Amino acid sequence: MKMNDRAKIIIAAFLMATLFGFSFLASKIGLNTLKENPIDLIAYRFLFAAIILYGLKSFGVIKIDLRGKDLRPILFMSMFYPVLSFTFEITGINMTSSAESGIIISFYPILTTILGMIVLKEFPQKNKFFFIFLSMFGVFFINVMQKEAEYSIAGYIILMFSVLFTSIQAVLTRRASLRFKPQEITYIMIITGAIVFNTVSLITHLANNSLTHYFTALVNIELLAAISYLAIGSSIIGFFSLNYLYSKLEVSRISVLANIATIISIFAGVLILNEVLHWYHYIGAAMILLGAYGANYAPNQAAKIIRQV
Repeated sequence: MKMNDRAKIIIAAFLMATLFGFSFLASKIGLNTLKENPIDLIAYRFLFAAIILYGLKSFGVIKIDLRGKDLRPILFMSMFYPVLSFTFEITGINMTSSAESGIIISFYPILTTILGMIVLKEFPQKNKFFFIFLSMFGVFFINVMQKEAEYSIAGYIILMFSVLFTSIQAVLTRRASLRFKPQEITYIMIITGAIVFNTVSLITHLANNSLTHYFTALVNIELLAAISYLAIGSSIIGFFSLNYLYSKLEVSRISVLANIATIISIFAGVLILNEVLHWYHYIGAAMILLGAYGANYAPNQAAKIIRQV
């Protein structure tokens, strides 16, 4: 692996974990304002991101050329993530506690690894499975120790579907990266999300005779700050970093790296919301980091990038 390529992967992994980690905090801030209409937060997020991306494309800041390309694979993939995944996730989170949500979502690396083996024929080395499970258990352990529970079976099932849809998207993105550049995949994902979520939001407001609220909510400065972060940080830079990683590494390795976002979100809460760190946070974080390192440490020939796009 060229050092330049290794550096790009490290930077992309750092950006993905950090930006997604802080997105939990931004979402919490945004939902405090939009308690009655949580779908609006997703709609605004993707609308802002789509407008910014379209502007960057129009001014030639980013190069996206979709002429003559069959977009059906990316559109199909975008239905799983962000559309179905985000919809089921926000519904499930509203029906369960944050700890329970974290426990269910912690199964993402294992499910993604299994789908990667079935669909992509990507089989991690046997010793990597220990580290994949260790990282997953780190997230599981932190959330179990928080001892919050709503005991909503329907909520658990909905969250599991969200995890399944996200895992399917990971496999489909990995496959699509053979024909599309990361910025092209990101562009289609965000445009699709903006169209679908804003259509749902507007129809909901029309049905509730609250269309003006769709626009007046945006005068809240705190909400605008949260939306701007989610649009630029998570949706544009975060998605691009993630899609870049999908073009370079197996889905099992990326799914474990994504768990580091849990650690970032915990420390973001401590730094900004003055939340308290407990002993189990340190133990869980250590398991997540060790699992991520072990799953991605590949000396000698195993350290190569899986493929170039």
